Amino acid sequence: FLGGLLITITLIATSIGLLHGLTLHEFFSLAVALNVAAVPEGLLITMTVILTIGMRRMLKRKALVKNLLAAETLGSVSVVCADKTGTLTQGKLGLTHIVSPTKTYTVTETAQISPTEKKELVKLLQLAVLNNDAQKTESGLIGDPLEIAVIKGAKAIGIEKTEQESTYKRISEIPFSAENKFMATVHKNGGKQQLIIKGAPEAVFNFCNDAKTTEYLKSEAEKLSAQGFRVIALASKDDTQFDIEHLPSNCTPQALLCFSDPLRPEAKKTVTTMQKAGIKVVMVTGDHPATAKAIAQQAGLDVENGNLIHGDDLKAMSDQELKERVLDTTVFARTPPHEKIRIVRAWQSHGKPTAMTGDGINDAPALKAADIGVAQGSGSEIAQSIAGIVLLDDNLATISAAIQEGRIIFDNIRKVIVYFLADGFTEIALVTGALLFGLPIPLLPTQILWINLVSDGLPSMALTAEPGEKGIMDEPPRKKNEPILNMEMKTLIFIIGIVTDIGLFTMYFLMLQWNLHIDHIRTIIFNATAIDSLFYVFATRTLRRSLFSTNIFSNMWLIWAVLISFFIQLMIPFMPIIPEIMHVAHLNFTEWGIIFGLAMIKLFAIELTKLFFRRKKKNGIKL
Repeated sequence: FLGGLLITITLIATSIGLLHGLTLHEFFSLAVALNVAAVPEGLLITMTVILTIGMRRMLKRKALVKNLLAAETLGSVSVVCADKTGTLTQGKLGLTHIVSPTKTYTVTETAQISPTEKKELVKLLQLAVLNNDAQKTESGLIGDPLEIAVIKGAKAIGIEKTEQESTYKRISEIPFSAENKFMATVHKNGGKQQLIIKGAPEAVFNFCNDAKTTEYLKSEAEKLSAQGFRVIALASKDDTQFDIEHLPSNCTPQALLCFSDPLRPEAKKTVTTMQKAGIKVVMVTGDHPATAKAIAQQAGLDVENGNLIHGDDLKAMSDQELKERVLDTTVFARTPPHEKIRIVRAWQSHGKPTAMTGDGINDAPALKAADIGVAQGSGSEIAQSIAGIVLLDDNLATISAAIQEGRIIFDNIRKVIVYFLADGFTEIALVTGALLFGLPIPLLPTQILWINLVSDGLPSMALTAEPGEKGIMDEPPRKKNEPILNMEMKTLIFIIGIVTDIGLFTMYFLMLQWNLHIDHIRTIIFNATAIDSLFYVFATRTLRRSLFSTNIFSNMWLIWAVLISFFIQLMIPFMPIIPEIMHVAHLNFTEWGIIFGLAMIKLFAIELTKLFFRRKKKNGIKL
């Protein structure tokens, strides 16, 4: 945009200059002046600094952002598809209950049970630790959190996994998969073999033929899931030999293992904050629908009126059906990882920038397809390498904090752009206006370059450190295709430039009539343009509220930057060599008073424009 604008203005202005009979030297000076004025030389640096500072802020809030683009994109996220375990919950799975066909055991209260009951409990836990892939290392247990919880629970009553494995050696297995929803292992002890199946109750009980017991355990599983427990089932069978490819259908249902994973204390507040910000939080989990629904309700998600989709139903849906259903869906339960990519694309088909969390290898396609892939810090290296953001604490609140920082980043980019382009517009209009009236150029290229790099340089860098504005998370996400330069910004740039130019050009025209030396006149215009920008930088700090209702000391970097730039501007005539290069003269107190007066008029004009736009938004009028 700036490139096209620059070429157009240069062609028009130089054509006018040629019509007025400019010499080659004057023509070259004009072209340089326009180019210097139109190009915001410090913009690229300040934008990079804004993104870098934003990434540092996110890191302090436990979000590791892996590229600058992801840091900015976060500000537009309108849907967050979050896993349940570790993101909404604490991720601290603990084995709390074991439900056998005859009794419910509380794992932490084994001292209160009889020797016969303890024998049954030991038997059930032995099955659970054998059908288990968690491993003990020097740094501790590694593996699936659920399987680690089983080993810890078993150890509490004296059952060691390594001892069981030395007695019952595993000879074959079917690894757990999201499609099968179970894991099967075959163990050998002497001449006998033992088959153990562990997984989702609805999958495990398909291999059992004891209808009465399975119905009882299924009923208990539903009740426990509805209370928010994560429930898996155990079944087994003893025989002389098993074909792992063809599992028998007459296994014995043994028990339900129940795990607690409490909701994070801050989860409900985080969901409320994100909903207030216009961000829809969607739970995507492999857990039982009743468990997912219970946790979602605790977190403040609306899961009534059929807005929960089971993984089996999801697989049966066409992409078009999913697109129609997704807007009303809050929870996806028993969701296979490979279906997550369809959920992402369904949201994106509605123009909703989407963030998707994941931790496993199978989550990689969805993380890559999402506008922002968010990997859990406890997840796989592949998930973390593909994602744009890594949550170091796996917490949903960290995603919310990162989105807030993303919005601050985009806000600060806009503020810096307004600041730079308003100055450029002022300088271009001054030079072009002078040409139209056949007047000398009011600002020399060296003076324009000084304003853009020196006078504006420190304040623009200080703007990069602006803290977030109050209420930034009370607004809906910006639209994905919303341009950086919106109507409000264009109007502000125009108002800032036109008010300045009317005042400066009038003063310039009058001073030319007074037969003042051109260098003296240019010095006044030069200082007026520079001082203006040091005043209105405070107005660009917030595009939502009045300057007079904000704390100007909330960004001390900006205070110091303006003071230093102002001091340097005053000292130009007293510097060695610079006055000759810049063609500047000394000014008296009256001339400085006029300069400051113009700056104040410009500041009030900006605030009136901001007030106009605030009222428009308040009244719901589209701009």
